[in-house]
Formats: sequence, C-alpha cells, structure tokens
Amino acid sequence: MDDVRVIDAADFLGGEWPRGFFLVRTTCGAEVEPKHVCRGKHRDCGAFAQMRYSLGLPAGRKCQACWDASGYRKEGRSGFDPSYAGERYDEDY
Repeated sequence: MDDVRVIDAADFLGGEWPRGFFLVRTTCGAEVEPKHVCRGKHRDCGAFAQMRYSLGLPAGRKCQACWDASGYRKEGRSGFDPSYAGERYDEDY
C-alpha cells in the first residue's frame, strides 16, 4: 500500500479526491477512510466521525461535537414513546 495518498479534510470536503484508494487526515489529526470523516451540520467539520444511533436506529456518522448539536435523541430503543406524535416502532417492515 505504498501508493496510498493522504489528503487533508478540507480538500476532501471541497471535493478534491485523488483516484484510487486514499486516506483523509481529519482536523483532529487521524488518518482515516473517507467514510469516517464528519461532514457536520454544514458539511465542513472534518473531524473523526463514528456511526451514531438514535433510538437504536442508524443516524449517520458524526463527530462528538456535531452529534451533541444534531438534535437526534441519544436514547436507545427504550427511549421510544408510542404516544409521541402517533409514531410506531416496528421491529421489521
């Protein structure tokens, strides 16, 4: 893997992607695959992101700061209240 390139998060978020396999250097200094770069609320965060879940359902990849500001509910499935806005929580479709 000597031909792997590392680009800055600003270049990645700006759409300047090299051909082939590359890593992104996040704003916190980690070198990660593109899917682990936070695009934040305004898609310009660039920090390390991990998969987040709201009420047990996937809510996307976000860094901690963007996750805290996202407005998603942080509880697991137990936080679901069926009386809220007439919603349902089905196990499977």
